[in-house]
Amino acid sequence: MIGELSSQAYCKAFLHAIKYQHLPVKGFFLSEVQKDGKPLIVDAIPISHDVAVFSTIFESALVILEKYCTTNGLAIAGMYFANQCLSNTKLDMCVLKIVEKLHIKYPDAYVIQLENKLFSTDDVTTCPKAYTLDTVSKMWKEKNQEFEDGDETAALIAAAVDGKLYRQISDLENLLDEPSHNDLFNNNLNKSLSSLL
Repeated sequence: MIGELSSQAYCKAFLHAIKYQHLPVKGFFLSEVQKDGKPLIVDAIPISHDVAVFSTIFESALVILEKYCTTNGLAIAGMYFANQCLSNTKLDMCVLKIVEKLHIKYPDAYVIQLENKLFSTDDVTTCPKAYTLDTVSKMWKEKNQEFEDGDETAALIAAAVDGKLYRQISDLENLLDEPSHNDLFNNNLNKSLSSLL
């Protein structure tokens, strides 16, 4: 089941992609279940910004995230990615394989592609493309990605970009390079984004 994207979660993925607009980015989305039973994607956890990414970085991230999710009543909703080239709209095979494996524990896990050429601070609804795995045909099918509040998300992204908050975002690669200066969960950025809502 595709979850609604919260403003903060989408904004963090967006900021990750524009900080490294010349590189492919990948990360995980975390969700919580709402009262109506639908998942709400509440956070984005940036993982990588490199062309040659090894599976061990994602395995390490999953160990950390599964413990974090268990402690905080969350679930791994899936992954997001943005390709390196503006013209490349293909699905990332590495991401697809990881999410396919996630289906064992998280059967609703899916993929969100942030399509580079559709980035906008005005209309946020066109950029993310959601893909779910059809378990029978083993094919990835595009679905409609809904937002918790599209207008709020657009306003948050515009304010975050204007305030150059993309400079604050760090991913797991940054954390491994400089552990004392980076935070996988981007707590300071979360506070900055919350103050803009």
